[in-house]
Amino acid sequence: MQILYLFNKTHIDAIKKCHDLFNVPKDRAPFVSFPLCAASFGVFSTAAVIDVVLLSVSVLWLTYIPPKVYNATAPHTARYLMLCARTDSFGIIPEISPGEVSVLTVIALLATTRTIGQHLNGFERAANKSARHIIIAFFHGESFDYIGSSDAVI
Repeated sequence: MQILYLFNKTHIDAIKKCHDLFNVPKDRAPFVSFPLCAASFGVFSTAAVIDVVLLSVSVLWLTYIPPKVYNATAPHTARYLMLCARTDSFGIIPEISPGEVSVLTVIALLATTRTIGQHLNGFERAANKSARHIIIAFFHGESFDYIGSSDAVI
């Protein structure tokens, strides 16, 4: 989410007029409906990619998964299946997009991991025999374009 400083009163008045015309509930309604007023300012953003804290956290995860390129004589043959869910429930317009999709994917992933846990010995034997492993991940902040899933899959 970007924060902009506007100093031109004409621009501020135009944005406020658009907001008040379309985004303020009318006749004591609890919320507004379409059409809504939105503005695009055309400002370049790399989102959280440049955030030092988030980058340091993402680099930490590199220690858990072997990198694609490393100095070894034997080729790395293990394969990974990622089971992932997005946990954030951010919606631009909460009344229209409250985030129920995120809740459903988290429930499905938790049910899947519970089943795997109940049959852990069988899954472990199969993983060791086939060199296929499961990575389970919950990503938060995807709605704000944070680097979580895109950086983890690389």
